[in-house]
Amino acid sequence: MNFDGFVVSDWNGIGQVDGCTNQSCAQSINAGVDMIMAPEDWKAVYNNTISQVRSGEIAMSRIDDAVSRILRVKLRAGMFEKPRTVEAQNYRG
Repeated sequence: MNFDGFVVSDWNGIGQVDGCTNQSCAQSINAGVDMIMAPEDWKAVYNNTISQVRSGEIAMSRIDDAVSRILRVKLRAGMFEKPRTVEAQNYRG
């Protein structure tokens, strides 16, 4: 299908997968979700994902693939050419 982007979960969407919670879902990563939206407990998602990679439940190559997809889209969008300044980040206009 020549898809050249990356896949993002819905807000706390991984918790809707059987056997998963909002804090942990190796199945979703292994199925192709590249970025998990975790508004409430991102640290738990981060720590659980690291543990699942270390245990072999998620292959490091899958993480590398996800990171490559995300960085490729960010590069194409020019996000590294014009980094946001502190002033722009703090602007509340």
